[in-house]
Formats: sequence, structure tokens, C-alpha cells
Amino acid sequence: MNSERHWGLLGRVLGLLTITAALASCRGSAESSVWAGKAVTTGVASASLSVSGSPAATVLAYTNYSFQPTAAAPTGTSLTFSIHNKPSWAWFGSLTGQLSGTPSASDARDYPDIIITASDGRAFAALPGFSIKVTSSPNPLPATWQGRLSGKPHIFAVDYIQPGQLATGQGAESVVARYPLVITGETYATPNPMTTYLNNVRSLNSNIVLISYLSPLQDSMPESTGPGYDAMRYLETIESAYLHDASGNRLYCTDAFGKRAYFDPASNDVRSAVLTAIQAVLTAYPFDGIFLDNYDVQNAMLLDSQGNQYLGTPGQVWDRADYASKLAAMTSLATMIRDAWPDALIVANGNNAFPSLNGEMVENHAQISRVPAQAAAIAGRALPFMPLFMDDPVSGPVDPLIATDMAQVQALGAWYGASVTYQFAIWPAAFGP
Repeated sequence: MNSERHWGLLGRVLGLLTITAALASCRGSAESSVWAGKAVTTGVASASLSVSGSPAATVLAYTNYSFQPTAAAPTGTSLTFSIHNKPSWAWFGSLTGQLSGTPSASDARDYPDIIITASDGRAFAALPGFSIKVTSSPNPLPATWQGRLSGKPHIFAVDYIQPGQLATGQGAESVVARYPLVITGETYATPNPMTTYLNNVRSLNSNIVLISYLSPLQDSMPESTGPGYDAMRYLETIESAYLHDASGNRLYCTDAFGKRAYFDPASNDVRSAVLTAIQAVLTAYPFDGIFLDNYDVQNAMLLDSQGNQYLGTPGQVWDRADYASKLAAMTSLATMIRDAWPDALIVANGNNAFPSLNGEMVENHAQISRVPAQAAAIAGRALPFMPLFMDDPVSGPVDPLIATDMAQVQALGAWYGASVTYQFAIWPAAFGP
């Protein structure tokens, strides 16, 4: 920012305040004036008051910005804060001086000459003017995944290999590298067994498309798994980030993997954390995109007409408005994700369509009847769109279920995912040599 322009503006502001304060002192009291549409208490600059702080100069669209200055004043002094040139997407607290908000892609531009002032009603102190630049999230990935998948057989693998398993030699790079598309675990930018493993896979297949697994709404974040979960872990300390019933009780889902809660997709804290997590994953390793697991409204997370958790008990009535509200929130979040990373391959699984994403996954043989609808055209879908189907773990690479399901899925133009265990990926005989 041009310092001469800044001090010229600040000097004019301070001069105006000083003149106004002098007039006010003739009447024995402080007055309020209007400064760029904001009420500001006028007075004289005071050495006993000070405001300091280092506000961030940039913020990515769809990530949270927050700055609160530090004010010093004599003991017992009550201060109020005002702001000049507040960004339209931000909120300002007159009692704390905090400036916060989450800009969208449409807010991407410079916001100059922001000045925060503290006043005790008689005197004031102003923070030097500053600027905030909102930038659209830079996509770290080249838009090449479409070309690399073009003409390839419609098969993919979900490789849940963990770093601890790699240490015991359970990786199967030569098998995984034969798939054109692989969903795998996230990894750190610094060298570790997972980055070495993925680098080995890429060395065997330079055209492979790798997308990272991330469960963005389920409160089941494993320790030490990667930057995505690390970026979201703080949500566990924010009760308002969770889904609740009408009485404020946290909602829980119990299944074969245990009892867990879900984060609220309508929460600004959750949305900011999810977007930050995706950014962290896509910049830590050159993935081509993200697979958002459990990106859906679980039945156990729904409410009944009385505001209680819907469990399907006799006489309990499902609140369809509650479901529609949650679905709308997830659709809004999907749109934010797509806007932030337009060139990444972003796939989700669940029982609903999210047209702004590039693909949807249907899981297990009992759900194969959903594939025709999933593969059908939906207005507004991001293109190219990839419907995926992953079979249950089967008995082995020659299980006849593989060939049967694969033929049905691929006839619809969808992609078929082979069985994957937690130790190694199976190359089905139906895929050929």
C-alpha cells in the first residue's frame, strides 16, 4: 500500500476528529459523528490509549479471516471500537474490535485503507490503516486428469493402505499401479512411508490419477493420518459444530464400527474447516482430487416431527423438512468446494446427488440397483462426471460376482471398483492380465 496515501488519509481523519473534539469540549461532552456510515466517538488522540496488532494481509476465498487488535488503556477504562472501510463480507465487534468473516469467490479483490479505532468517549487511538486481499483458492493441480483417464478401462481401486502396514511390507505398488484411478489415503508433504509408497506407484504408472480419501463430516478422525484431519481436529472442541436434536442433545450414529457423531454442514466453523482441510491435502502432495467419504445425511442424524433423533421406531414420524435442510446445507458446501477447486476431481458417496461435484460412488452389491439413476444425466452437473460403483470385499480375484457386476456397471458408462482389503489391493482376473 502507498504509505504517503495512507498517512494522508489518516492525517485527514485525525484532523477531523481533533476539530470535532474541540467543538465538543466547548459543550463539555464528547459527541458522536458518522464516519463512512459507522458511528464513531470523537475526541482527541491520547498517549494513554493505544491500539496494536498485525492483521493478515491476505485470505483465501471460503476460508475464515479473523483479526482482533490489542488495546491498552488506563485501568478501569471502558473502550468501544469502530471501523472505517469494513469489507462487505466481514463482521465487526464494537466491544472487542474483532474483524472476522468468510469471503466467497465473488469477494475476490483488494479491500484497502481499513482503520480500526478505540475510544473511551473522550480520547481515541487508531490502528494504522491496512488492507486485506481476498484471493480465489489457487488450484495446485494441473487440469490433466480428464486426459489421463480418457480411453482407459472404467475400473478403479480404493486403497486403504496405512503407513503402519507399509512398514511391514504390505504395500502392493505393482498391483495398485495397474488401475487408471485410485482412491488412497492422505499424506504429508514431508517424506514418510505413505509419500514413498505413492511415489513408487506413480513411478510405475505416470498417468495414474490419485485422489485422496477424506471423511469431512464424520467425527472419527484418526490420529497422525495427514494434514486434512489435522486441519479439522479442532472441531472436536466446538460443541456447536455438531448436529443436535431440538433439546440440544448431540446426535450419534451406531454401526459395526462403533458410536460416532457428525458435524453440522450448515455450521460456518465446519465449512471453513472442511475447505481448509481440502486445501491442506491438495497442497501437501500432488493429488488429482479428493474423495469425500460419508458425504451424506445419515438416517441416524435425522430428526422426527418432535425434534428427537429419528430411529425408525413404531409411530415415529420422520421430519422431511429437517432432512431437506441438511441436504441443502451439504449442497451449498459442495458448491463452495467446486468453486474453490474447479479443476480437481472431487467425488463423494451417499444416497443423494450433488451435481457440483465430479462424481458419486455407490457402495456394495445390495445397492447396485442405484447405479442406473446415478449414471443418468442430471441438470447442472459438473462435467465430465464419473459415476462409480464399488463392490463388497469378495472372496478373491476370481470371484464370479466381479465379472457380473462389472459388466452391468460398465454397460451404463459407470466405473467399477474392485475389491480392496486393508492389506493389499486385489487385481481381479476379470480385468485381464
